[in-house]
Amino acid sequence: PKMNPECPICWCYMCCLCPSRPPKMNPELTDHLQQISKRYVRVSDKYLRFLSLMLKNEAFLDAYPNVTSDFVVNLPRTLEGKPFIPTPEGMPSDHHLSVSHQFPFAGVATMSDSEVKLGLDIVVFDEYNRELYKSELDYVKVFRNSFTENEWDSILANRGNELREMYLRWSIKEAYTKALGVGMGLDFNSFETCLDGVDSLWNMVRNRQSGVYVNGLIKRLDKDQFEFWNFFFLTLVSDDKTGYACICAGPKTNEEIELSVHTVWTPFNDFIDPCQARIKVSMDSEMQALNPSKDGENDKIPSKSTLSPRSNSPNKVASR
Repeated sequence: PKMNPECPICWCYMCCLCPSRPPKMNPELTDHLQQISKRYVRVSDKYLRFLSLMLKNEAFLDAYPNVTSDFVVNLPRTLEGKPFIPTPEGMPSDHHLSVSHQFPFAGVATMSDSEVKLGLDIVVFDEYNRELYKSELDYVKVFRNSFTENEWDSILANRGNELREMYLRWSIKEAYTKALGVGMGLDFNSFETCLDGVDSLWNMVRNRQSGVYVNGLIKRLDKDQFEFWNFFFLTLVSDDKTGYACICAGPKTNEEIELSVHTVWTPFNDFIDPCQARIKVSMDSEMQALNPSKDGENDKIPSKSTLSPRSNSPNKVASR
């Protein structure tokens, strides 16, 4: 997109793990991958965990270009579990960061703007489990309580595309809660998203490969207030999967200021360069005050016993 000097600039680093072309990894890096992803069972989840770590490391090195890049930084987290790029004193910096992954995609969004919060969520248009649900609409209804009355009406108005519309509107809610840094701590039905001039989000984004910008309001029903936010939707395509990345930035103090997103795609194998075999999760001597936290992502993998519309994303429920 054309750059507007008044726009907050967001860099979105994306990567896709193509199922038909499994990556070739040397034994040393494979061993390291096992160490950082022990809590994951599926191989695809292990690769996504690795990608997430590498993408966050890229964001860190962008924020600190003078720091050597022959190691990988495991970023610290807030009490709510949100990873952040720290200052040398270990406090959250003005370099905002948001991470998301859903097989086969992983991404990180970064932005340097102390006045704006940033959130990223990735959804993949997976099919529903036909053994558990009679129809697509039957599956969509599982998530009714996560949407307000107006949002639900917008989903049902997309006859034949209710599932796609629901996925997209779910991604807005996920991205917004990530931007706030509260994760699962905010009920989805406690706020309402109102997009300017958009009746069908799916119809707006479906043929826009380069991405779509949308202005909107977030109404906090629990606080009786509203805020201006910018949204960006990017089409994600792999061999046999289609999805979307939703980036939200706000709240805006000026309704006219809009977000400018620049997307960088990196092939998975570019992360498997031989020099990366020397990976060690450590901190450079210049950044000794920064404390790495435990591995893991905001996108938790809940057990079956915790299955509920709010504790699982649509993709995770659909895969069961």
